[in-house]
Amino acid sequence: MKYHKHTRIIHSISALLIIALFVLGKVMEKQGPETVMSILPIHSLGGYLLLFLTIYRTWLLFKKERPEPVDTGKVWNQKLMYFVHRAFYVLIFIAIFSGMVTAATGGYPEAFEAMDATLIHKTPVKPVHGMTTFAMILLVAAHVGGVVRHYVRKKENTLKRIL
Repeated sequence: MKYHKHTRIIHSISALLIIALFVLGKVMEKQGPETVMSILPIHSLGGYLLLFLTIYRTWLLFKKERPEPVDTGKVWNQKLMYFVHRAFYVLIFIAIFSGMVTAATGGYPEAFEAMDATLIHKTPVKPVHGMTTFAMILLVAAHVGGVVRHYVRKKENTLKRIL
C-alpha cells in the first residue's frame, strides 16, 4: 500500500524545500544585510509554502488511509523511526514560527519599508530558528540513512510507499 497521492507529492516538495531553505539561510548568514534583503523574500515565501504543505499533510495523515509502519525488526529502531517522523512535524512548525518571530522582532518589516538594510538587528529568537533548521537537516540525513539501512538489511524498497 502507498501513502495518499497528495502526501507523496508533499513529501517530495517538503524535502526539497527544507534543503533549499536551509541553504538560503546559510547564504544569508554569511552575507551582509543588502544580500539578506534580496534573499529573505524568497526564503520567507518558501517557509510559508512549507507551513501550508505541512498543515495539509498533517490533515491528510488523520483523514486518509496510510500503510502500516515499516517493520525494522527491532523495538529500538521502531521507536527511533516513530520519533524521527514526528520530530519532523514539530521541528518544521518551530522553525517556521521562530523564523516569523525573528523577522518581526529583528526589524525586517521596517527595513523593507524603508529599503534600509541597516535597520535589521539581532533578536534572541534567531538562534532558535538556526538550531531548529540544523536539527531538521540532521533528521533528513537520519531519515535517508534509515531508508538505505533498511534496504541494505532487508532488501525492501520502502521508497515505493512514498514516491
